[in-house]
Amino acid sequence: MWISRLFVLFMIYSFFGWVYESSFTTLRDGRWQNRGFLYGPCCPIYGVGAVLITQIAEKVGSMQNEPMPLWSIFLVSFVGSAVLEYVTSYTLEKDSI
Repeated sequence: MWISRLFVLFMIYSFFGWVYESSFTTLRDGRWQNRGFLYGPCCPIYGVGAVLITQIAEKVGSMQNEPMPLWSIFLVSFVGSAVLEYVTSYTLEKDSI
């Protein structure tokens, strides 16, 4: 059951990440910009980041028997997304050389 929940979260966040990023760059540049490296409306980096943060918050919350505080979710999300973006960018650029 939990793997299907994670997959659905991944797909939802990947789609909305693509919508956000494509809309932002289209409005900024004044012409259509399809963001992402896959065919279709999907940016998997957003899905992976959202699923990881969701899992971390749930695990920490279950260990403490109370929900993770919002400030710590923000801090973990901030640092985690920066590291995820850097590692992904480095990997994609290294493979293209």
